[in-house]
Amino acid sequence: MAFTPANPRQKRHPYRSIQRSTELDIGRLCFAAVKPLAGARFFAERSRLGFSITNYRLYQKTVCDMTMPTFNPQEEYVLRTSVFTLALILLVLFTSPALAFMAEGEGCGTGSCIDCHSLSKEEASEIFKPIGGEVHAVEHAEVPGLWRIELNTKGRTIPLYLDYSKSYMIAGDVIRLKDRKNITDKRFQELNPLDTGSLQLDDALLLGSSDAKTEVIVFTDPHCPYCSKLHKEMLEAVKQRPDIAFRIKLLPYKKTSKLPTKTILCNKSLAMLEQAFAGEQLPPPLCETDQGEQNIQQARELGIRSTPTLVLPNGQIAPGYKKVKDLLELIDGATPAG
Repeated sequence: MAFTPANPRQKRHPYRSIQRSTELDIGRLCFAAVKPLAGARFFAERSRLGFSITNYRLYQKTVCDMTMPTFNPQEEYVLRTSVFTLALILLVLFTSPALAFMAEGEGCGTGSCIDCHSLSKEEASEIFKPIGGEVHAVEHAEVPGLWRIELNTKGRTIPLYLDYSKSYMIAGDVIRLKDRKNITDKRFQELNPLDTGSLQLDDALLLGSSDAKTEVIVFTDPHCPYCSKLHKEMLEAVKQRPDIAFRIKLLPYKKTSKLPTKTILCNKSLAMLEQAFAGEQLPPPLCETDQGEQNIQQARELGIRSTPTLVLPNGQIAPGYKKVKDLLELIDGATPAG
């Protein structure tokens, strides 16, 4: 049935006002009903019903900021119906009991229903058999949807992760964003404490009292800026806590640290180390020593790759700079009771 405009002047655009209103309404709906799906639905309906899609103009100022074609009355009806139908489908989907748990933060979709999933050491051993090693322990990881597998291999125990589908293994660092803690490395250190009694400390510099009940070993580099910052915190720590002392071993990782390290070791001088931290030029070494290179080799064998690095009383390794408050808490947490 042909449309005859009431006003001949409207012949060219008989539905301008209706069309603009329709575009705005559909724009709002497409934003609410997921605009990529709505946009695809528009063109699919036009094509299915045989409408031309070659003659359209762009309407740039819709609420969801997507390209909208022009419509005739029949197209308007189809599109309105399509968008309302799509919105209704999405509403039903996301409010149905079957899917409600996902929105409410309950159930397996969030990884909280650990009772739904099980993994025995025997099953884990079979899964990890191609990798080699012996499964030491299996438990649900801090990360939802994952197990943490502790695998004994080559004399060490390493934490690995397996997803609940038992199809994917994750190896490497997992960082907790809220406090930027490396939970993988933390667990590795807990599983693989060093035997501090095996460390050779004859060359170590003493910061604090030789009678201190608690000793912490520190690997440092004379030209490392973070080592310098940590040293200041260590000075404050021994002031606050005379029962704590630090044994400082030099790791000359930087090329510029080689000669200053020799000078400090030859003199066994804590004052010279502090001069180096302050950027002062040290005199040439008065002896020849390769103790710095020996320290580097020992550190590598222990898995220490950076400075500064602390070796706590319980043998755990704690790399990086720490403020005095955190430093003392770390030491107290790693000190055996009594």
